[in-house]
Amino acid sequence: MANTTFNIAGIVTDKNGSEIPGANIYFISAPVAMPDISILTDNKGRFVLSVPVEGKYVLGVNADGYESTEIKSEVVKNKVINLNIRLWTGLWIR
Repeated sequence: MANTTFNIAGIVTDKNGSEIPGANIYFISAPVAMPDISILTDNKGRFVLSVPVEGKYVLGVNADGYESTEIKSEVVKNKVINLNIRLWTGLWIR
């Protein structure tokens, strides 16, 4: 049997659509135990995470100067997962 992996890919941008390089992406929950790892977006705000099985995943996303967020994604065989994640600045005027 071939070893199959699936990918969750995406881009992290700010409220204006500008890419955020160096944003931190990490697993919050997954259908199987996942290592406590994270990756950073590249200089164009893009990332790719490999996951071992189909199912529902929750990713955490944060970057300096922005509010953290959680993104839910479902990995299904033969479906490309390509997320557009928007972060908002962490400074709120009240």
